[in-house]
Amino acid sequence: MAHRLSQALIQAKAYSKTQKKHKNESEISAMLSESVKQFDLRQVVFGCLYRVGLDLHELSYAEKQYMEII
Repeated sequence: MAHRLSQALIQAKAYSKTQKKHKNESEISAMLSESVKQFDLRQVVFGCLYRVGLDLHELSYAEKQYMEII
């Protein structure tokens, strides 16, 4: 996870050097949307839930399916 974060920071610095300094809100939103589509956020969500005490092994089958949909 730390490797991905460091790579993201490197890419962000490189990107900011090549782009114009002032962007409007729609350009920023489009850029963020494209970035999010490249990553699977399920690991982050389940990691956060685990840190606050949710144990997925204690859930029923239906509850696990519901969590995966979320």
